[in-house]
Amino acid sequence: MRKSAARIRIEGRNAGIRERKVLYYAWVHSHIMCNAGAYLPLLGSNQMHDLQTAANAGIRAICRLPKHGQVPMTSIREKLQIPSVETVRNRVMWVEAWKRKPPAIFQSGPTTRGQSAGNVLTPDLRGWNGKRIQTLAQATWNELPTDVRNESDRKKATALIKKIFL
Repeated sequence: MRKSAARIRIEGRNAGIRERKVLYYAWVHSHIMCNAGAYLPLLGSNQMHDLQTAANAGIRAICRLPKHGQVPMTSIREKLQIPSVETVRNRVMWVEAWKRKPPAIFQSGPTTRGQSAGNVLTPDLRGWNGKRIQTLAQATWNELPTDVRNESDRKKATALIKKIFL
């Protein structure tokens, strides 16, 4: 991703900020999104920080900022409307949770507030079970808003999720 930031600096020197932003999405952000559902949910905080730092090199290239130094990257990223790695991770997890809808399980006994809201029992995330995307998606299902949960069309559901995270 840092090599891609260098390419943005070199090849985008005569281009405007919109064109450099397109280059960012094509060369830097595509590395984050490639198989994002397979690896982003499993990253630790240090790995997420390293990935965000590498993505910030591309953002610096868009704005023609120096490679090193103190710059408020969060505010620049928000101004350019570029999502952070954490936001991308949450968005990918919400889409995966919607894709892997839990089956409707009818349990005997009293109806709880969680059951009436459409929540499912959170699986045990300890050990190897917590490293499975299926388990993480099932645990993320309870975070989804009700309008996303009830949507049956894939494109509409992903558009709703994208609108929430913008």
